[in-house]
Amino acid sequence: MEINQRHGAEELFQAQTHLYKYTYSFIASMCLKSAVHLGIPDIIYNHGQPITIPELVLALQIDPAKSGYVYRLMRLLVHAGFFATTKTKVVKDDEKEEVGNVKFVGGDMFQSIPSADAILLKLVLHAYSDEECVKVLKKCREAISNEGKGGKVIIIDIVIGEKNDDKDELTEAKLFFDLLMMVVVSGREREEKEWKKLFLEAGFSHYKITPIFGMRSLIEVYP
Repeated sequence: MEINQRHGAEELFQAQTHLYKYTYSFIASMCLKSAVHLGIPDIIYNHGQPITIPELVLALQIDPAKSGYVYRLMRLLVHAGFFATTKTKVVKDDEKEEVGNVKFVGGDMFQSIPSADAILLKLVLHAYSDEECVKVLKKCREAISNEGKGGKVIIIDIVIGEKNDDKDELTEAKLFFDLLMMVVVSGREREEKEWKKLFLEAGFSHYKITPIFGMRSLIEVYP
């Protein structure tokens, strides 16, 4: 019975991914149009060799602060097969409501988070910039630290480039969501290295990622 239920859940998640892919498939054509409009194919061709994102941003004559946007645009187009990547050597240089044992506390998570053994953030951080995420995570660390060393932050969100992303459809759906976050809000869908950077900057020591929710993963972060 348990095996059948698990198999049924996996089929539902696959169906959800399939639906998301076609719902947001228009983003791919928009990205291709943007690349052509910016002249990216010509810039790469005229460069005569593999070009880095900073070099591409310089050639595009846009604000270097927007290089992250260019990277995310190119990441989707590479996945779609329009461009290819190659490895290069890098040189390093207070309203409250109580119901039974549950307490509902109103407030601003950027200012303060009540003390707790665990904090759950479901599809929250992908809507915010890196700077905003670090602020929230620091408040989370303060909140669970007040309860001793056993606390943790539980995050349910998308992780791009996971080991289970062996299906193009799953990766493509995640990349579509990333471009959607870039256009609609100030957030982004993140790769594991980007999640790790946020956790370390917020003062956490280690984390664990478990891809068990279709496109979403369970991320446990510890102080």
